[in-house]
Amino acid sequence: MWLTAPSGVFTRVSTHSGLRRLLPLLLAAVLACGSLGETARGQAPGRGPLPRSSPEAQAVSSDGIRAFVEAADQQVDTMHSFMLVRHGYVIAEAWWKPETAEKPHVLYSLSKSFTSTAVGLAIAEGKLSLDDKVLGFFPEEAPAEPSKHLASMRVRDLLTMSTGQESEPKVSENEPWVKTFLAHPVPFKPGTHFHYNTPATHICSAIVRKVTGETVLDYLTPRLFQPLGIAAPEWGSSPQGNTIGGSGLHLRTEDIAKFGQLYLQKGRWHDQQLVPQAWVEQATARQVSNGSDPERDWDQGYGFQFWRCRHNAYRGDGAKGQFCIVLPEHDAVVAITAQTGDMQQQLNLVWNLLLPALASAALPADPVAEARLRETLGNLAVRPAETGANTATRPVPKLDSKKWQAKHESMNRQAAQGGIDLVYIGDSIVENYLRQGKESWDHYYGSRRPLNLGIGGDRTQHVLWRLQNGNIDGLSPRLAIVMIGQHNGGHNSAEEIAAGVTDIVGLLREKLPATKILLQGIFQRREKPTPERDVLAAANDIIAKLADDKQIFYMDVNRLFVRPDGSIPADLMPDYEHPSPLGHRIWAEAIEPKVAELFGDQPRAPMTK
Repeated sequence: MWLTAPSGVFTRVSTHSGLRRLLPLLLAAVLACGSLGETARGQAPGRGPLPRSSPEAQAVSSDGIRAFVEAADQQVDTMHSFMLVRHGYVIAEAWWKPETAEKPHVLYSLSKSFTSTAVGLAIAEGKLSLDDKVLGFFPEEAPAEPSKHLASMRVRDLLTMSTGQESEPKVSENEPWVKTFLAHPVPFKPGTHFHYNTPATHICSAIVRKVTGETVLDYLTPRLFQPLGIAAPEWGSSPQGNTIGGSGLHLRTEDIAKFGQLYLQKGRWHDQQLVPQAWVEQATARQVSNGSDPERDWDQGYGFQFWRCRHNAYRGDGAKGQFCIVLPEHDAVVAITAQTGDMQQQLNLVWNLLLPALASAALPADPVAEARLRETLGNLAVRPAETGANTATRPVPKLDSKKWQAKHESMNRQAAQGGIDLVYIGDSIVENYLRQGKESWDHYYGSRRPLNLGIGGDRTQHVLWRLQNGNIDGLSPRLAIVMIGQHNGGHNSAEEIAAGVTDIVGLLREKLPATKILLQGIFQRREKPTPERDVLAAANDIIAKLADDKQIFYMDVNRLFVRPDGSIPADLMPDYEHPSPLGHRIWAEAIEPKVAELFGDQPRAPMTK
């Protein structure tokens, strides 16, 4: 017999002993297939995985789910994972190979909803209130003469993205992030103007640490992550040691779904009230207006680090297609990870295809439809780029190269050991520093605790994938040097190459917010001028504009390798592509003053000839 527990999920009150023994085996089979739940119902969620069930048993059409998945596969560039939870049960789950169920995914700004939860818990413990003034927490970092609007800014204004600031403060390692935020102009009365502001979320994180003595990550671990069975979440920190808060959290797809299910159940999990129901209702309600377009999900109102949606739903979301969508009227949660530039398209597919598949009463079993759905879910993979698509911006691994995979995994192991202050990112030109350029590498970078992230033949899309999949996880280097794009020259336009480089720089800023970036102009190749060289030169003209001379800096040393007549001397680049030992020395010496300036140490003396 099954009843609905107060937590909103099914719980068992009696059963046949034989079925009790069989259920673990059924659950194991479900997890092994990794695509579609069985019809047997599991126990209410605790610290283990969510229970699995079939779609029809939870009043959802298998064909409807399949229509959504197939449309998302074809129309979203690119899906990574999808999980649908109905009545507390996972009824469909999918990972687009090479993504996997156990692989954490960067959440970007979906992280904000977790920081909001930490604030709510601290309020419930009496550590602070929504109407506490922000300056009261940071007397040492406050301006000598704070403006009237800054003085009136409350915790509530941080949570609702209505700080009164007209633009986002630009944080760096040169000044404490809290001080940078408080020094930023506040031209509007707080609470009156919505402006998306990631540093404001970081201030929420810093406040939690002030009042609890723990970082948001440490504070949430026993109160949220452990009870939900979320193991070892990764979340970076500012140079001052505060959890980033506004971005950077890495979780598995099922972890995202659990978080959504917790909020759907008004903060109750199993037999515990993990988050106060009052906070859940406040945080997910419309606290401020943020637009007026009824067809746009970014105009439906904003709560405490949660977005309101159409169809009376709400969500946490993050850049490039990360979603935790909660549909209270349908007792459902949708978790999605992706790498896309059109997040509204993802939501449109949810509303147009997935929502109609949710019925109000259990549907008859449909083993044929379930089998079709299982087959679809089990055969998904990141699709090769279509004709006309920009391959330079689509992260892909080289799954057909065991050598490439081994190098990538070796880099991940080195990153996991920590202690890295400088990362050098690129293709074989960078990798060659460890061979022909070894003497220069040791002289200029050896004492700076470097990590060489160059792999021969890589294009921007391969570097993007590597950076998303472990090469810089857990690191906080002082400096990242980037030289990438040469191998894109025969495959992409200048604009496409520049877009790929731009995405790499953006990803570095997202994952390594305190790290300075020295972006280098792409090296020319071939002995004489070619149309490909023109493409690379045009790409350099575009990426040079990425420099803000605060966190991102640009240098182009091609002039040292290309003669006035356009030829490349063989003594500097024997194959007219990779620097010789002399070429590496000239290259390293040319950028050394800027490297030392950004790294924060003394320039190395030139190598003896």
